Amino acid sequence: GEVLILLNLTPTAHASYRIGVPEDKVYTEIFNSDDPKYWGSGVKNEDLEPAKIQWQGHNQSILINVPPLAGIILKAK
Repeated sequence: GEVLILLNLTPTAHASYRIGVPEDKVYTEIFNSDDPKYWGSGVKNEDLEPAKIQWQGHNQSILINVPPLAGIILKAK
C-alpha cells in the first residue's frame, strides 16, 4: 500500500488536520517521532478511515492529529 510522510517543522500541534489521500483504504500510523518512547509529547493517531471528501487533488481525505516538531509515516492497509 501507499506510504505517506508528513512533517511538521513548527512547534504548533494541529488537531483534525485534513489531508488528501490517494487510496480509499484505512491508513495506520507506522512511525511517529512524537511518540513518548522517543521523548515526544504523545500526539498520536489511531487507524484513519478516509472520507469521500475531495481534498488536495484526491477523491478522499483523512483527518489527522499532527504533533509539533515531528514526522509521521502512514501506511495504507
